[in-house]
Amino acid sequence: VGQMQDNGTALKPWRHLFRHVTHVPRAQLADLFRKADAFAFPTIIEGRGLGGNEAIACGLPVLTTWKGHGDCVRDGVYGDIVPPREVGVLLSCWMIASR
Repeated sequence: VGQMQDNGTALKPWRHLFRHVTHVPRAQLADLFRKADAFAFPTIIEGRGLGGNEAIACGLPVLTTWKGHGDCVRDGVYGDIVPPREVGVLLSCWMIASR
């Protein structure tokens, strides 16, 4: 959910694996989280975002870095902590979370 920095150009090879939504009214966010397999927040700069906390509250596994929600995601319990810029690791964790 939200705008993509490059309009999704970098993610085109994986467009069949996810659905990008630019805006969701706050009242519908919990329903959207419950329909998802996992919440990815692989930030290298930004600290914890509200979305990760909301995802955890909805029981969704969070895939993040230590810069993101690393302090509240117990690796392998509430999701996975992935190394920054390691797309292959992120994709592997996503595939496991979506089973």
